[in-house]
Amino acid sequence: MVNSDCNSRCWRVGHSGTHTGFGKKALLPSRDDLHDLRAVSTHPREDAHELFRRAVLNALIANEDDHPRNHALVHDQAGWRLSPAYDLTPSTSKSQDERRFAMRIGRLHDVSPRLMRRSVLISAAGDFLLSEKEAKAIIDEMKETVVSRWRSILDEVGGTKATATLVEHAFPERYPGFEY
Repeated sequence: MVNSDCNSRCWRVGHSGTHTGFGKKALLPSRDDLHDLRAVSTHPREDAHELFRRAVLNALIANEDDHPRNHALVHDQAGWRLSPAYDLTPSTSKSQDERRFAMRIGRLHDVSPRLMRRSVLISAAGDFLLSEKEAKAIIDEMKETVVSRWRSILDEVGGTKATATLVEHAFPERYPGFEY
């Protein structure tokens, strides 16, 4: 489905009850959507890796509202590519044990594929064309960056102390459940 807001250069993943950017209906995107992305992207491996990094970031900032319409493909002279990330918002969730992705990620049989946990992300590595070792390295690198920089980034964009207090529970140092 081409989104008119993107001047016919944007292919947006739909939401519940609408067509996805991959030409089918879905209540929640699935691993099948990754296969569709790989079929249309001019850089399928890079785009799959980027989607994994986005899933990791969403878990690390407790973005529980990462729905299908937050992902799109854009067209340039070379073809279709994953658009830049947008709508990445920390949640005010204070749960210490369980936070959930809006979309299914993992492949573990004994754990929900929507839990924001390291083990769930690692279980999906192959779907994003990554080895388990590569997935672990990405998670570790991104966790270190988020933990060390979120407050300074908030300051850079003019965030207040009240905002920091509101969202501080979103980040890994306040969410031990991520490490399960």
